[in-house]
Amino acid sequence: ALTGPAPGNPATGYPAYIDVESWLDHHLLNVITLNVDALRLSAYFFKDREQKIEMGPIWDFDRSMGTTGGGDVRAYNPRNWRGLTWDEGTDCFNSNPAIFTNPWYGRLFQQIDFWQRYVDRYQELRQGLFSNGHIFGLVDGLAGQLREAQPREASRWLDTTPRSGTVSRNGYTHTFPGTYQGEVDFMKRWLGDRLDFMDTNFLARPVLSRPAGPVTAGTTVTLTGPPGSTLYYTLNGTDPRAAGGAVAAGAQTYSGPITISSNRRLVARARNLSHANLTGASRPPLSTPWSGVVAATYVVQTPPLVITELMYHPASPPPGNT
Repeated sequence: ALTGPAPGNPATGYPAYIDVESWLDHHLLNVITLNVDALRLSAYFFKDREQKIEMGPIWDFDRSMGTTGGGDVRAYNPRNWRGLTWDEGTDCFNSNPAIFTNPWYGRLFQQIDFWQRYVDRYQELRQGLFSNGHIFGLVDGLAGQLREAQPREASRWLDTTPRSGTVSRNGYTHTFPGTYQGEVDFMKRWLGDRLDFMDTNFLARPVLSRPAGPVTAGTTVTLTGPPGSTLYYTLNGTDPRAAGGAVAAGAQTYSGPITISSNRRLVARARNLSHANLTGASRPPLSTPWSGVVAATYVVQTPPLVITELMYHPASPPPGNT
């Protein structure tokens, strides 16, 4: 399907065979952590009966997130799409049999709509699971579970003693205090810098002046976008970006507050033809001038509820209950 004449065709191309969101999430988790073994040495997939192929389980992150174990410093600098020095780790975006790559992902990233979905998914997750606050909370929570055992670990295995002094590798410098907490702080700084690197490659999403939910007729919504961008939106739930990257036929150009007089699903994107993410060797092959999508449903009048069917098939009661 990926090597055919229309890889993006929903009936005959990759969408017919793979769970696209699973493949996006798997790739994002490996790229965000700069896992230099990703997708080539530690990659599996699975398929439930009558379902599409999913990527996973995800594992093997000993060479990621700024590690320097065994002298391997490929993942030390977070501000690169690919690891530095030695074999540079996996090229996560290109297909080349002469170097370490994943040929399926290499072909997927040649599809501009797949690349746009990648940007959309990343920016969506940045609002929650990939937010700095959520990720830092995970680091602190997991580090707390190991804090009591860490001194015994360092005593038993001397190479796990926390780093101390100023370490500079591949253009990235950090000063370690030689404590467990110092390693935790480094991981949080590294992840924050990594996410900032990815943020700066993608055009920021528009910001809506009010959240989704019930509103009164005549309520206005304003959009704020990144400088130099044109904002496009629809009020019927469709994407203002057409397949292939053009402006969709029904999209409107934002010029001022949008009045909500009836139930509406507002979908918006920013577009800047001067914007480009990094491309080239060891980088994504394509660039998009579009931001990720932002959407909100505004309800002026709650639609009437009509019960059209009852299906009585309750679950069995828990043991001991009647």
